[in-house]
Amino acid sequence: MQVSIGKALRSIYKDGNKSSYFLLGDDYFLQNMFISKLKDHLKNNFETKYYYLNETNDNDSLFNNINSVSLFASNTISIIKNFNKVPVKDQSNLLEYIKKTDENNILVFVLDDYMIKNKFSKKISEFTGLIDTRTPINNQKIKEWVNYYFKAEDIKIDSSLLDYLVNNFGNDISTIVNEVEKYYLMSNNKQIDSKAVQSEYQSKHIKTWHLLNVVGQKNLAESINTYNNLHINGVSSVPIIMQLYNLFIEMVSDGSGYSRLNKFLSNRLTGYKRNYSNKEIMNIIVALRDIDVLFKTSSISNQIVIDSLLVKICKGHYDK
Repeated sequence: MQVSIGKALRSIYKDGNKSSYFLLGDDYFLQNMFISKLKDHLKNNFETKYYYLNETNDNDSLFNNINSVSLFASNTISIIKNFNKVPVKDQSNLLEYIKKTDENNILVFVLDDYMIKNKFSKKISEFTGLIDTRTPINNQKIKEWVNYYFKAEDIKIDSSLLDYLVNNFGNDISTIVNEVEKYYLMSNNKQIDSKAVQSEYQSKHIKTWHLLNVVGQKNLAESINTYNNLHINGVSSVPIIMQLYNLFIEMVSDGSGYSRLNKFLSNRLTGYKRNYSNKEIMNIIVALRDIDVLFKTSSISNQIVIDSLLVKICKGHYDK
């Protein structure tokens, strides 16, 4: 069973910590948030060790630590990544250790992926349970996490600036936080407003995949705003149409085979597809093909056509 970070932390505060955890998802902000709050609960009396298991020495170090804990109660939090690389001969040893209850030596497994694809990782999750550290698809949830962090740091941010950052850096919460902290370090002022971002700085960070993300969510206002930013910055309409075409083709194929999308979009493909019927997807694909031909054979205003297309897509016109 997979739970949110909020639920996992409430369980720790209410019932105490467990001896092992499994963080599933590649949002470093959420990963670090959980580990930081776990250490706070333990009053920072635990030493933190990181094992990346990229080399034999890392693996040996991890198992030396595991095999010695019965002799040395060292109060350790071990953060373990790439654990799918644990040699077969050592896998049963690790699983046996996880089954034991040792709240003074905590294992935190971190998988930087959207889902479990490895049999050994799946076995580990059966004993540990799963904590969701994927970047939320819902922008409102992202805002809640960012605001939670800023409140703890006593940073106040203008709502319009937060909207901009979430819309344009929403693939990674830590990136949003880093952007705001950069403004704070530059100005030495914890009251940050929208003037901190110049228009030329805003536009150069907007990419076509940002548009695909909000279209996948059927968010009309953000779709129009994102496309207009792309248009102002000289991004050609033909590649935009082709990228939109790729998005809906991937929905039809359920993400199987070679993906035409980046990792951020691929990870959220299932969520996007929930917003569209199969009939609607096929009608949108046909419309995109027609528009591609139209752009290449006429002098019609591309911006007007795409704005109209986005309205039809987000308002469900193609599902009729």
